[in-house]
Amino acid sequence: MLARLRHHFPALASVAIRGVGVALGFVLVIAIGRIWGPAGNGIYGLVSQTAMLLAIVSVGGLDLAAVRSLSQINPLHHRIAGGTILRLIGVTLGLAAIPVAVMLIFGDQAIRWLTGESVPAFALAALVVLLVARALVRIISAILRAQHFFLLGQFVDAALIPALFCAVLVTAAAVSIDDLLRWIAIMSLAAIIIGLGALGGVSFFAQRSGKARRAPALRAMMATALPLWGVTIALNLADWYGLMVVTAQLGLTEAGIYRVVMQFSTAFSILSTGLFGVYSVRIGAAQSAQDWPHVARLVHSATRLSAALVIPPVAILLLLADNVLGLVGPAFVAGASALQIALVGQVLYVILGPAGLTLAMTGYARINLVITLTSTAALIICAPLAASHFGMIGVVGAISVLLVARNLVSLVFVRSKLGINALTGNYSARQIAPQ
Repeated sequence: MLARLRHHFPALASVAIRGVGVALGFVLVIAIGRIWGPAGNGIYGLVSQTAMLLAIVSVGGLDLAAVRSLSQINPLHHRIAGGTILRLIGVTLGLAAIPVAVMLIFGDQAIRWLTGESVPAFALAALVVLLVARALVRIISAILRAQHFFLLGQFVDAALIPALFCAVLVTAAAVSIDDLLRWIAIMSLAAIIIGLGALGGVSFFAQRSGKARRAPALRAMMATALPLWGVTIALNLADWYGLMVVTAQLGLTEAGIYRVVMQFSTAFSILSTGLFGVYSVRIGAAQSAQDWPHVARLVHSATRLSAALVIPPVAILLLLADNVLGLVGPAFVAGASALQIALVGQVLYVILGPAGLTLAMTGYARINLVITLTSTAALIICAPLAASHFGMIGVVGAISVLLVARNLVSLVFVRSKLGINALTGNYSARQIAPQ
């Protein structure tokens, strides 16, 4: 038993840190809901979700590609060359500058067109700074995890920004939503400084031991990132697009309730994200060694761990949906049925999640991209129709069905292409085409 716990400790600790980040996110949602109501949560969701999506548009895929490439450098014997780290940071800033420029030119008009209402004056500035912060912490986290600083990397990515935001709510006076948005911009800048400081500290101590080793060429890393980039965007587009559809068709108040429902339900995706932070490195290393039976064991281990961690809390939350939403405010209880639908979808999505990771980390990222783009195209068509006919529940249901279908198809491809049964851990030896 102790041996198993030691083996799973990095993954469990990673999930725990992700859990801290989600818990802090709940504090934010509850506080904003109690102070400003559903409309306040709608505005905050609009800013934070858009910043998250645009950050992923900037570096989505590059972080996973960096982990995959840099994990080939054994931190016990070598250190990552400083030039490699600086190039990754520079490329991230360059990529983030593109959506920043677009938002500065068109962002205000787009927000007003989408909501049909007056938005806080500082919303766009907060969005832009948060976008840059999100992009940087993703790549910083990837570099730290590749050097086996798993817990520090997960903290920077998952908990640093919400921790700083919560500190503002506890210690600073925020009378209006503009006050909150100003503090979000300030704390986003602080997150950038802290994240770069953590990376610099790790790199400084690494200089004292091990020979510097450059990662594979940046061009090769970008080639790997391209299909992963599409997958990562599509994976996160559902949350943003659903919020935009609800905002445009049902208004900011419904959007605020929808945002809280999805915040509670998608909290369980931290299990996938936390486990992937550890298992992506392990699977990448096993794949590099062409040890496919070990890859199969790792996928099965991730699947079992996902099921063990997600089923008990979801079962409790299904029974207490009304009470949980009531903590945010009476107006949010109207989303209880939507929350229950979303929770069922999340259970299946999380349990099947390691299959998609395996495709991405074993050279079949293009297949993963096609699967994800197909389901995303279906969502773009179905979500507005579902909203017009069934309201918020329709949007939640459409997203849940398509997310689960995506991972089911990935499961089938892992079996057919790699001979790996993610649910049992069995491996059927076969000729695997080089990718």
